Amino acid sequence: MIDYSRTARRRIRELIALYKKKHRPEAIRNLRAALVRAEGEIAKGSAYHRPFPATHRTLARPNRAWLKVAIYWIAYELTVAPAIIVVFWEGANLGQRYPDVP
Repeated sequence: MIDYSRTARRRIRELIALYKKKHRPEAIRNLRAALVRAEGEIAKGSAYHRPFPATHRTLARPNRAWLKVAIYWIAYELTVAPAIIVVFWEGANLGQRYPDVP
């Protein structure tokens, strides 16, 4: 099982709250499916990861990888016990909207 950081859990809760507010139950199902898929790929060690999402080079960190699943960017630690540390919708302005990304 892949662990989640507090930041990742908070981001997921924020996305779910937004989808509930917009009456988008299918978006919640799709988010959950993307997370399950990401967990599986990370756990198998077969995930195609990048050092940073798309053109956001400033989000690159040592021992961190980014995985694109559906419409989400998922960052995780490249450790013995990998942990998902943050989840973003692909349309988010990562550099400006989320300056607190660990």
